[in-house]
Amino acid sequence: MVPTWTLLAALAAGLILGALGSRLLFRPAAVTAPAQDVPPAAPAPATPVASNEPSPPPPPEPSRISMEDVLSELEHRYQGRQADKPAEKRPSSRRRRPQ
Repeated sequence: MVPTWTLLAALAAGLILGALGSRLLFRPAAVTAPAQDVPPAAPAPATPVASNEPSPPPPPEPSRISMEDVLSELEHRYQGRQADKPAEKRPSSRRRRPQ
């Protein structure tokens, strides 16, 4: 087993070496003064800015089923369940494993 302090020391050393290595490898390019001969660049033509706002949602579809139809169907199902309540439970559709 490795003692905890050695793991922490290795972690700290790795972080320090990683930070130093990244600074050496990813140095920013030296900024040079622009040449005096070069004329300034022409401004780019203006492009139309796209709107960040989402388009409005489409209007909802008209209801094809009336609320009365839904309520009558729910009442019919509820009445059917009450009729099944006193009866025994239906056997499950799962097969039993052989023992």
